[in-house]
Amino acid sequence: LANQNGLYASVMLAQAALESGWGRSSLSIPPYYNLFGVKGEYQGNYVSKPTLEDNGSGEYYQIEARFRAYPSYRESLSDYVNLLKNGLTSNPRFYAPTWKENTNSYRDVTRYLTGTYATDTHYGEKLNAIIEQFNLTRYDTNVKQGSENQVAAINGTVAEWLVNEARDWIGVKMGSERHHELVDLYNTITP
Repeated sequence: LANQNGLYASVMLAQAALESGWGRSSLSIPPYYNLFGVKGEYQGNYVSKPTLEDNGSGEYYQIEARFRAYPSYRESLSDYVNLLKNGLTSNPRFYAPTWKENTNSYRDVTRYLTGTYATDTHYGEKLNAIIEQFNLTRYDTNVKQGSENQVAAINGTVAEWLVNEARDWIGVKMGSERHHELVDLYNTITP
């Protein structure tokens, strides 16, 4: 999704990891599926949760906020891309500084997201650390239609990741909560 829309997959992956607490936050798991901590409503659906905000000086305070609730991870991922590509109602180009065409590297994006996407004054540093630790820039390819070699390479990387992810599911009983998570994951990444 990121590469198809001129965004950095590395940033998207890092944000999903950070915002979801590595997939452990109550907001990121069923029934809410909100991987990116996106506030507001999605087709009228939301959940209210306490959250910490940074006052711009590194001091945190708590607020109660509405977060979008999605029917699956697929909608969470698509809505994130939609937000970055179509911005805010008041400013459709609000996130234009995150597009590949307007940047030199993912670092331009993480710098811009600090104080705009998240109030955390260290947001960009945290994203950069995740991107670097897991070498996420390897996913920042420019896939063009008809470029079968690039598509095959990306699909091979996804397949490799799925195989590694699947090893964690060995011995999981059908119908268990972990089994349903695997089915949701599979449905999210397959057409």
